[in-house]
Amino acid sequence: MTDALIDVHSHIYPPALVRYLRGRAEPPFIRDVDGAPRFCLFPGDRGVLMTPEFTDLDAKLAFMADAGITHAVLSPGNPWLDLHPGAASVELAREVNAELAEMARSAPDRVWAMGLLPNSTVASAIATLADLAALPETVGVMVGTSICGHPLDAPALGEFWAAAAEVRLPVFVHPGAGLAPEATRGFGQALTLSLAFPFETTVAVARLVLAGVFERSPGLRVVAAHGGGALPFLAGRLRRALEAEQPGDQSVVRSLPERAPGLYVDSILFSPVSLRLCADVLGTDRVLFGTDHPFPIADPRGSAIDLADAVGGEDYERVASRNAVELFGLSLEQPTDVECTSAAVPRGDGS
Repeated sequence: MTDALIDVHSHIYPPALVRYLRGRAEPPFIRDVDGAPRFCLFPGDRGVLMTPEFTDLDAKLAFMADAGITHAVLSPGNPWLDLHPGAASVELAREVNAELAEMARSAPDRVWAMGLLPNSTVASAIATLADLAALPETVGVMVGTSICGHPLDAPALGEFWAAAAEVRLPVFVHPGAGLAPEATRGFGQALTLSLAFPFETTVAVARLVLAGVFERSPGLRVVAAHGGGALPFLAGRLRRALEAEQPGDQSVVRSLPERAPGLYVDSILFSPVSLRLCADVLGTDRVLFGTDHPFPIADPRGSAIDLADAVGGEDYERVASRNAVELFGLSLEQPTDVECTSAAVPRGDGS
């Protein structure tokens, strides 16, 4: 396992999801611009050019080989099915998940999939969890910062979190629209990607933790995208705010790792200093390597370099592969034609 590099945050859009996005009249949608497909997430957005890696597994595998990524857990990116409410989303989720599983079956022991939930009733989401857990190629579920229209800490989702813990299917929380979009407009998508998205995750996961969801559902495992947003950096401030809020009962005030023993984050921070902070706050056993490929913000080689700069020895192996193997229950077969990039030249910017 020492040479394995597992990307747990790598996106791909199966055919049914592409058809759905092409059929939407408002963003997010896929449109042809100058003869090429572009993925437009926001109103007025010219969109991201959809290279073959967005939809084609062979192109994804070629990218992985070139980048030194030995294995990947693939998932669709936003908007998932969050904008497709009602019973129709149940069948669409079933179709998308079947296509994702087929992709994983076509590259056994090299890629696995995270499925999607319908945007209907909580009961339908729980049923979909059971279906996904029964598929050996599907090792997790990707969600936004709401499920079936409910914020993650809503009491209505109590049975969902209990079911996710019972079937031991990790839930990957990914931002979708960004927090405070009015305040983060301008400068292209720079503020959205760097601030609005991470802060959306920060607030949603913080509420999940403070609501006691991890205590009520022992065994629940949640992965927070993009290093958990600002949560590791602000964990001390959050704890102190709770101390000030509840001066008479300090027994309920505990650290973030203590309150959320099943909380993991990915490594997509583009800074070895920030990555070290995540590891210091949560522990190296709760950080997973990711790239955000194939979106333009992704820097797969740089992310591998950052990881090697941030942690070494057994800690590097944990983040690069071992944590993903244990969390998702992966069985690795090391490809013989892939070289790991961990020994690449450091960036040298110290950020």
